[in-house]
Amino acid sequence: RPEYDLNIYYLIGQAWMQGDVPYLIFADIKGPFVFLLHGLGALLTPGSFLGACLLEAPLVGIGLLYAYRSARLFLPAAEALGVLGLYSVSILYFSLHPVELVWVLQHVALYYLLRWGVSGHSIRKGSQFILGASAGIVLLVKFNLVAFWVPFCIWGVFANGRRWWMAG
Repeated sequence: RPEYDLNIYYLIGQAWMQGDVPYLIFADIKGPFVFLLHGLGALLTPGSFLGACLLEAPLVGIGLLYAYRSARLFLPAAEALGVLGLYSVSILYFSLHPVELVWVLQHVALYYLLRWGVSGHSIRKGSQFILGASAGIVLLVKFNLVAFWVPFCIWGVFANGRRWWMAG
């Protein structure tokens, strides 16, 4: 299936790396992080999407790691690996789309939120930073997907009462 959006991300990223100003000369409704990733990929392998793939592949690995860690909160190791195996089949077709970057950050955030909910302890400052950074990067990728964090923020406020800032 052709991905026309990827060509736009690549061209805008490449133009940005060559000194043009995004949103002034070239424009799209996505956030600047998408263009930055594709622009850095264009610097690595000019004329090819391979550079962007090389930058995104470790991110997908991190997403799978945190999906496994989330499953381990509820399942033994062997069963969590089975769930991860089934889950990883669904992402075999990764296409450098911004939603895949968001997917990784949502898995990282979901793990820390689930761990906080399961343990019952207050969330640590490092975890709060990771949650905030992941929401911020998603805002720079595709702003409407930040809505993923809204229910967790509301839950954190009601779960902690007056100590709502502990929700991250």
